[in-house]
Amino acid sequence: MDVGKGRTTWFVGAGTSRYFFNYRHSADVYAFHKALRGLNVSERRIITWDGADIVGGPLNPSRGDVFIDPSSWESALKDDMIVQHRGDSVSLAVMKDTLLLKETSFQSMYGELTPVLPTGRDSKLVIFLSGHGGEEFFKFHDQEELDAVEMARIIMLMHLERKFDKLLLLIDTCQAATMAKYFEGLPSTFFVASSLLGENSYALQTHEGVGLSVVDRFSHRLYSLMLEKRKRPKLLSSLTSLFPYERLFSHVYSWYPSQNLSKNDLDIDKWFSSTPSEVTGSSSGHWEPWSSPIAPSAPVEVRQYRAADTAHFTPPKLSSSSSVMKDQFSVE
Repeated sequence: MDVGKGRTTWFVGAGTSRYFFNYRHSADVYAFHKALRGLNVSERRIITWDGADIVGGPLNPSRGDVFIDPSSWESALKDDMIVQHRGDSVSLAVMKDTLLLKETSFQSMYGELTPVLPTGRDSKLVIFLSGHGGEEFFKFHDQEELDAVEMARIIMLMHLERKFDKLLLLIDTCQAATMAKYFEGLPSTFFVASSLLGENSYALQTHEGVGLSVVDRFSHRLYSLMLEKRKRPKLLSSLTSLFPYERLFSHVYSWYPSQNLSKNDLDIDKWFSSTPSEVTGSSSGHWEPWSSPIAPSAPVEVRQYRAADTAHFTPPKLSSSSSVMKDQFSVE
């Protein structure tokens, strides 16, 4: 079955770095989210993770806002936007469980109940990852790594569990193309990466209000192409031509199966077109983002956040101890 005939499309965006210094990795995901909403994708079909917790973080000079354009003060947040995980809750274990488990919810290592991805064998799935990485690895919070072998294994397990019909993986990190080293033979998997082996993935200019770069070059270009239909190519196979080296300082890489492709499989509009907001998963039934019913009569709160509400959070008090201050501001 080709990508144009799937019943539903689901989107996962994860910025996996920690510390406010890595603002851009989380902002890349908010840019991806904003572009999806601009394409009329329902909030119910987008799973968003903010590893650096930049929206309500105490170091954010504009708490409750996220800027994704170095020259603009327009916030990327929408009032109804939901952030499923933020801060320490963004982990490799939670990602695996979200993608692979079939139950309505699961209990993560932090104790909260989390809805699994309610996709089925006739669903399309787009996953966007932004963070630090290198040759054949992608980092979560600078504490654990997803390597290229495990990435291929997760995708194969998802296929065996009939969690998708077609999968598009987008990664913005240094040496991102190396994450596809073991993709040969993976069914129905498409991949776009921001950089080749030995190349870095670079940030765009600094935003004067934040004092940091607020987006990476690849992510910013992807965001622009998603919103400007007249500028983007018709086919995934032509996508790399619109990411010029002169803008990114790296070469964009794409990979897709060489056999059994239909024209719709490579059609970009089929991947990002809007579909009905009322959707069902093949095994999970209707997915309600604010509750995860273990039994019909026993709704259980799921730890998710309306992004706009984080502006009202009370920031934690910082200790004067040198060790704590170092932890707040340290970078790689």
